[in-house]
This record gives sequence, C-alpha cells and structure tokens, in this order.
Amino acid sequence: MPAAARTVIFHRRRYALYAHLVFWSAEAAFGAAMAVAFALGQFEGAVAYVIPVLAIFLSALGLVYVRYCIRELRAEGPAIVIGPEGLHDRRISTKPIPWPDIVRVEVIRHARGGVSVMFEIEPDRETRLGISGGPRFKSRVSRALGFAGYDLIRVGNDASVEGLVAAIQPFKPVRNA
Repeated sequence: MPAAARTVIFHRRRYALYAHLVFWSAEAAFGAAMAVAFALGQFEGAVAYVIPVLAIFLSALGLVYVRYCIRELRAEGPAIVIGPEGLHDRRISTKPIPWPDIVRVEVIRHARGGVSVMFEIEPDRETRLGISGGPRFKSRVSRALGFAGYDLIRVGNDASVEGLVAAIQPFKPVRNA
C-alpha cells in the first residue's frame, strides 16, 4: 500500500442538516398548502389540474428530503469512511465496499455546473455488499442516464469533491479527476 494510502473520515455537519431540514419542511408545507388551496378554490381549466399536481409533487419531494435529514441527524458514526478496507458511505451500504468490488470511480461534471463523485459496482454484488433498496433504485436511474451507479452524497457532511478524490486515489484510479 502506498504511503499516502490512509483512512480518511468525513463527518456530518449537523448545522447544515438542520438548515436543510428547515428548508425542506417549508417546501413540504408550502406544497401541501398550495394543493389544498387549489382543491378548495374555484379554478377552471388546466390550472385546476396542473397546479395541484405540481404542488403535491413539491410536497412529496420535500417529505423525501425531510426524511433524509432526520435519518442523517439520528445516525451515529461518520458519514463516509475511505480506507484500505474499502469505501463506506453509510447512506449507501451497511458495511465497507471492498476496492476489488468497485468497478470504476469517476468525477461527473454536470451541464448546469454541479460536480459529483460517482462509483460503479456490479449489480449482482449489491445484496452481498449490504446495499439498501433506495440506493439500488437510484443507481439504476443513474445507469439509465449513462452515469456510474452510486453518488457519494456530500449534503450534510464535510466532504468535498477534491477531498473525496484525494482519499480514493491511493486505492482506485478516479476518471475525470
């Protein structure tokens, strides 16, 4: 193992999670209020159908992220650990994913300016590696869009793209770094 190969721990930023919790709670409440207002109002035509559907979507999206924030605030231990035994993002798997099981790691630069660090494993290994249902579903969507399957989520922790790449490179090459 190279001298630079060491375990790197990325911790949760509770204040960031609380800020996200407040924002997404407001989003869910606003969406629900809009849906109720339009359901009780005297609107006709497409507006009477389109706005409530969009409002329900906003509310549902808010609730998904509220659930995520609450789960992260209750979680114990670090958010992401990268070391000789593998990559362990507790939001993705119950145990570290060994480096031989990771097919590739890449940095994705999105058209609208976002940057993600994503990795791919063989789908037939997901159960053995302790990957839960939500991340598996998201990985299928990512693959369908042409990306690697799993995104190392940086929301609510102190990980940066540069920090993740620097921690991973001693163990696995990172494409587009």
